Amino acid sequence: MKKYILSVFFLLSFIYINTSFAETPTYINNIINNTNSHFYELNQYWEFKREDWLEKKISSYNCTFITSRNYSAFKDTWYILKNYEGNYCFTYNISPENKIYYKDSSSYFTVLNYDLPVKLENNIYYAYKYSKYFYFEDTEGFFMSDFERFWYTKDNIIILKNKDKYYIIKDFKKIKLFNKSFISNITNKIKFLQTVYDDVQKSDIKESDILINLSSMKSYAEKIKDDDNDYKIQNIYKYLIDRTSYYTWSITWDLIDNSVFSWIYTYKNKVWVCDWYVKEMFYLLMFAWIENVDIKRWFVINSDLFPNVWHAWLKIWNYYYDPTFEDPIWSNKIKTLSDYKYFKLPYDVIYIDRFNAKLKSDIPSNILNLSLQERENLVAKNFFEISKKYLSSDYLLLKPYINKIKLWFSYSENITINKAKKFLKYVEVNSNYSFYDDNWNTKYIKNILYYRVTDSNLDRIMNSLYSYETNWIYLMKWNLGNWIYEYRLSNNITYY
Repeated sequence: MKKYILSVFFLLSFIYINTSFAETPTYINNIINNTNSHFYELNQYWEFKREDWLEKKISSYNCTFITSRNYSAFKDTWYILKNYEGNYCFTYNISPENKIYYKDSSSYFTVLNYDLPVKLENNIYYAYKYSKYFYFEDTEGFFMSDFERFWYTKDNIIILKNKDKYYIIKDFKKIKLFNKSFISNITNKIKFLQTVYDDVQKSDIKESDILINLSSMKSYAEKIKDDDNDYKIQNIYKYLIDRTSYYTWSITWDLIDNSVFSWIYTYKNKVWVCDWYVKEMFYLLMFAWIENVDIKRWFVINSDLFPNVWHAWLKIWNYYYDPTFEDPIWSNKIKTLSDYKYFKLPYDVIYIDRFNAKLKSDIPSNILNLSLQERENLVAKNFFEISKKYLSSDYLLLKPYINKIKLWFSYSENITINKAKKFLKYVEVNSNYSFYDDNWNTKYIKNILYYRVTDSNLDRIMNSLYSYETNWIYLMKWNLGNWIYEYRLSNNITYY
């Protein structure tokens, strides 16, 4: 936002003479006490208070200076004015203008809360989208003449209240959201409206699309609103991941299409970035009567985009959910609950690779100055340490580290072919697709799904399998003929 300071100074049209006094001069007191004149002291905005204590401002500039030499000519003066610099003058007509106090300004203008510029009018919620605002130095109120000199009227400006400060917005767009009854079942309407407004403010949304798409979300959520809370969360989580895919163009960032940050665009086109995964999940949960949900936006430490891009995920009650990291960007695989790595994680697990900071400047230098490799090592080490607390857990995110702990590996120790031979089922496959099992029986392979592994990729592949149980993973030295071999890793084999 850009702030513009409106200088509201009105200069009197008399020649300036510096005659400041610590006390009111005797000749001025003589005029005030011996005539029917009125005496007013003006502040720097040429404002004063009359007998009724309503603050006013002069709008007449025909004022003549009073000095010790000419004061006797002003015995019948109507108004004696002292400006904020200590000079005195008289005028026959001050044409006072009443001040409009901010607390009473709603009678003149549309007044909105800075944190939520949404207003209920005739049972319809409207959002006010703006790009810049003006700040008046006066903390109490304003005069209409201040606005009129900038061609403002009560019809083309709104007042924005931010605690004890007030801002003037001239260029704005009023956007119709939905009827009051549309969110009647939502208890925390403020949180819901704040999220909607955040969407409206950040993107160009067609007014007609707002109610249509929110209604579609509401319709889906209401089908499951009476179910168990855990089931509703699982259902919505799966619904999001199955129906959408990550907007991969956003990975380049120099070519990013900002429209993907609109929930309307992403809901209609089924492509997302992290902010919109969590925002649609937020709406669906609210419509499904789960309102203890908060959107978190911080940094992921081991991301190659750190610290230039933040990430978003959800907190529901005391657990955390990250549907973005659940989405297989380069895969069309439909996941089930047993596949989810970032579903219902405790704080100390999900925040291993995240840092709570709203700004880049808030990140400690000992993290900010690390290379990507150093940050990846730090995250791996911290995951390894926290896994010792959850050795019997089912958290898939920790499985690679738990497995290494159970095998007495260090966090930085890679699994190689020779090391894997010691804890996996290791067999040598002949050129006729046969091998000997533990009982020296010959087994002939009919079909096999496998990974081709080397020392350079085995550790990464093993980490993706979540379990190192030797009764279902084979490490095979495969004879390709002519004394050529390769190693294959498989947990999906059928036999003749």
